Amino acid sequence: MFSVTARSRSRSTSRSHSRTGSRSGFRSRASHRVVTTLLVGLATGLVAPRASAVCAYPHPAGFVDTPGEAYDIAFSGDHAFVADAAGGVRVLDIADPSSPTEVATWSGAATVLGVDVSGSHLYVADFETGLHIVDVSDPLAPTEVDAVPTPGNGHDVLVVGPYAYVAVGAAGLQVVDVSDPTNATIVGTWNSPGTAYGLDYDGTYLYLADGPAGLQIVDVFHPDSPGAFGNWATSSSVQNVVVSDGVAYLANLEDGLAIVDVHLPIFPNLVGSWNAGGTTEGIAKDGNLVYLARQSGGLDIIDVTQTNAPVRIGSWNTPATAREVGVTSSLAYVLDGAGGVQVIDVSSPYGPEVVGSLEASAPIAPTDVEIVEDLAYVATHQGLQIVDVSDPANPLVRGALALPERSDRVAVSGQVAYVACQESGIRILDVSDPDSPSHLAAWPSFAYDVFVAGTRLYVATGGDGIEVIDVSTPSAPSLIGSIDTPGIARSIVVVGDRAFVADYFAGLRIFDVGNPAVPVEIGDWNSPGFALDVAVQGGLAYLADGIEGVHVLDVSDPTAPSHLGSYDTPDFARGIAESNGILFVAEGSAGTFIVDATDPSAPRPAGNFPSTLATELAVAGDLVFVASTDELLVFGHDCILAPAGAPTSPSRIDGIVLSTPAPNPTASRTSMTFALESDSPVRLTVHDASGRLVRTLRDGVTPAGIHVESWDTRDESGVAVESGVYFVRMTSNRRAATEKLLVVR
Repeated sequence: MFSVTARSRSRSTSRSHSRTGSRSGFRSRASHRVVTTLLVGLATGLVAPRASAVCAYPHPAGFVDTPGEAYDIAFSGDHAFVADAAGGVRVLDIADPSSPTEVATWSGAATVLGVDVSGSHLYVADFETGLHIVDVSDPLAPTEVDAVPTPGNGHDVLVVGPYAYVAVGAAGLQVVDVSDPTNATIVGTWNSPGTAYGLDYDGTYLYLADGPAGLQIVDVFHPDSPGAFGNWATSSSVQNVVVSDGVAYLANLEDGLAIVDVHLPIFPNLVGSWNAGGTTEGIAKDGNLVYLARQSGGLDIIDVTQTNAPVRIGSWNTPATAREVGVTSSLAYVLDGAGGVQVIDVSSPYGPEVVGSLEASAPIAPTDVEIVEDLAYVATHQGLQIVDVSDPANPLVRGALALPERSDRVAVSGQVAYVACQESGIRILDVSDPDSPSHLAAWPSFAYDVFVAGTRLYVATGGDGIEVIDVSTPSAPSLIGSIDTPGIARSIVVVGDRAFVADYFAGLRIFDVGNPAVPVEIGDWNSPGFALDVAVQGGLAYLADGIEGVHVLDVSDPTAPSHLGSYDTPDFARGIAESNGILFVAEGSAGTFIVDATDPSAPRPAGNFPSTLATELAVAGDLVFVASTDELLVFGHDCILAPAGAPTSPSRIDGIVLSTPAPNPTASRTSMTFALESDSPVRLTVHDASGRLVRTLRDGVTPAGIHVESWDTRDESGVAVESGVYFVRMTSNRRAATEKLLVVR
């Protein structure tokens, strides 16, 4: 048994054809509309046409496809040096982060795993041959000036003053005097007990990520005789380390992030940890945020303001194998193995916020959900559950009914639920009493998906195409008509007299069902992938196409659908929902991706949030419901529309609205307006680009209505902040809204 906080896509014509649901059972829609209208009037003074979506989340800024496997990165001015394993060192011009460009290469080593820059020299850790020193005074013409063979295998290098510290795997630590880069010499060695992968230095001690032997703290006061000073043991394998203000942050492989207090280096102790599964190899820190490179999960952004309670606030799932990350100028450069260098804009590091979740006990797992007023109808691996979600914070299971096979999809009309159960066909259920749902009838056809339109039930039957069933008497369904499709009908949406079918390898098929006894195919578009789901809205069809991502099609003339644009999602697009031109895509192991398709010809990534295995999803207003293999996640999103000609729009989250600060940019003072539907606790804060708290503007219960708060661009100590990007963040009752602000002195 499980409970759920959810609102779903609709599967009936009483709701949106784009699989978004009503939220009328959760709040006063009239009061929200009044508050929103007032605030938009205050913020903009007009109603502008939609131009584009604004999702203030981490999102891609650019990428470079390298020939080898990207492992490490070092920055120097407008250039970055990438350790590309067999691809050597790739020199990138990053002056324009949206279009990083390779401008030079250096291939004097066999397998480059680590790099560091000091002055005009690049120091290269090569797995096969040790340390190489390259003159990069002219980045366009890197030239090797010396090489120092080391024992073991070069994994990483760190240069501090006249010394280069090299992590050489099973051979531990090598200390190299590089005071003369053209005549470098090994001056010290320390054989660590494990396998040295990465290292950092705090001004006194060297911190060595020593694989299964954990963290080694090494006294290098005498570089010619480094010695052990302290250590912290791990049950996993420490791959890399960053030290800041007496705390070591460790990339701890299967155990994720480990936070170790090293104020007393001789007695390091664990104070916090965070883990989302997978394997964590790389780590960087900027302000109060830690950036993790997780092999199968991409980039995770962790708020470590409280070291004993780290919290993930954002993420981005990269396409390959994230091995390391470097952060500079509000950009995270993820070294993504065969995926090259992925540049992620983290100027707004906060991702969609988890509002609620369901943890399903195996083999019960949610696969679909439909919302009708205050009830969520949840299809699971074992049947149907009905959940009271009138109070989203305290969902209550009302009733459940076991079904003979996995339930894939559910549609509800009136007091009847229709559940697609694959080989067991369709189960028609009486849900007039939510506490005790009961069987009415069954329909034998194989069923992947169902859609209700009045007294007709439309069924995607897999290899047999689609069927139209008369359900005017739900206890006695009867076949009206059917038509085979060339592929495997996986999903169906009906708009008026048109049925849109995701037909697996046969792409999108469009049928005239005006005469339901004789459906006729009138249009098609053969997609390059495997069409699994479709949403239709306003003359546009949005297709989840498996390995080929998502496509936007013009179906205003259903006899001649035309392709407008595509976005190639990183994993496997399985489910799709649309809201105001913003697409939410269930991506399997890559979680859920947000795609801005307000310009249908150029869909672009706008954000993502992780889950175990996202298979289907729904959007209702500002909530996204993701069905995965072991839980149903409910996220609040603040993707909004930027009116044409306006730089930004107010952030609208269920029950709260936050305007863009004005003036913006500002040199001294700015104000922001916010609105509440009801008396609520409000916390209004200002953060810098790294996520560090700068100022708390309000923290307490605030009455319903519209309020104005100002900021004098000073921190808590009264000191004027520096020029740069800042974020105003409003939280209330587990809802959050964020607006960007530029301070220019």
